[in-house]
Amino acid sequence: MAAAPSNRVRRSREAVTRIVRAEPFGRVLTLAHVAIHTGRTHQIRVHLSAIGHPVVGDPLYGGVHRRVPGDVRAVTHLDRPFLHAARLAFTHPGENRRMEFTSPLPADLERVLGELRETFNPDLHEP
Repeated sequence: MAAAPSNRVRRSREAVTRIVRAEPFGRVLTLAHVAIHTGRTHQIRVHLSAIGHPVVGDPLYGGVHRRVPGDVRAVTHLDRPFLHAARLAFTHPGENRRMEFTSPLPADLERVLGELRETFNPDLHEP
């Protein structure tokens, strides 16, 4: 059974996402540093899910797991997706000048990342 065609016209637009750096945690998790060149709604979440690597804690695009291996259990402490904009840069549309903003990783994500690094890379951490 097919649905009736929608009267709403959808325009598809190009969206470009690039993984610029990756830090693996075992075989099931990777911290991905991502650069987007377009800025579409949910772009990072959609693209990572499409390649089989959804954002941890993302209920909409498949990043929530009921069963989590013991070595990555730290992710169960999250109440939200592990997604953070560390840097935003764009040209101001009215003033035509370059704007750039940076933000450190929030404490909840920093805690989870610290636990993962201690589990998978203990030699890289000071006692």
